[in-house]
Amino acid sequence: MVHGERDPEFPLGHGQALKNKIPGAELLILKKAGHELPPPLWDVFVPALVQDAAYGSLLKQDRRTLHRAAAETLLALYPERKSELAAVVAMHFEQAGEATRAAELLVLAGEHTLERFAHREAVAFFNRASALADDTQSELRLRAAIGGAKAGWTYNEPGADIERIERSLAGADKADRQLLVEAYFWISFLRRQRGEVPDSSAALKEAEAHVAEIGAALGDTNAGALPRAFMGSYLAFTGHLREGAREMSEALDAIEAKADPLSTAMVCGFLT
Repeated sequence: MVHGERDPEFPLGHGQALKNKIPGAELLILKKAGHELPPPLWDVFVPALVQDAAYGSLLKQDRRTLHRAAAETLLALYPERKSELAAVVAMHFEQAGEATRAAELLVLAGEHTLERFAHREAVAFFNRASALADDTQSELRLRAAIGGAKAGWTYNEPGADIERIERSLAGADKADRQLLVEAYFWISFLRRQRGEVPDSSAALKEAEAHVAEIGAALGDTNAGALPRAFMGSYLAFTGHLREGAREMSEALDAIEAKADPLSTAMVCGFLT
């Protein structure tokens, strides 16, 4: 679709609304153009028209081949920028019909975006990854569910994130143990966020017990130290100051013993 930016007959909003109603439509906005197509804008309009016609004339298999080639080329040319380009590469793999490869890149894109505090974009990447992952990617689905909780816990409904993590855990019994610790931590955190307490919530009590059990199985009694610190911070922020401070102080001892300066700084910040 093509629309003039200053069309006096049909304002730009009409073109945008029509584009939203047509599945797969794209809108080319001609800057400073009205209802006509003046010659100075032909260099913008004609290439776009040719590109659309050429792509539209390709067979579905040929389109997939081009998208696959684009994805592989980006990965080959810029291996050091894989995280940065993950969203674009994932799009090409999805268009190429390679959903499992797209899911892997979407999780990477979500983690990369989350590191830059673009939380809503990260949630979208994680949710799409979960939708594309197949039954052989149980650990990837768990990473996506945890990532969605990390990115959206301040505004998502806790119940939805809890359900996604617990559903992903059902098929991830062979997942990395540290990932399992993280999953059970987020279940605990989100359940506490919506007001549950171990004395009355069997599910919360079980999740917190799993953190300790897995840590013991790993021979790492400090496996749950950072999750415990975050849990303590949540307790403090919700008015349980003494309990929260105690949890964070005890967790800080374990984190300092592991010489993790970043985590130590974070917990010290909560305590001060």
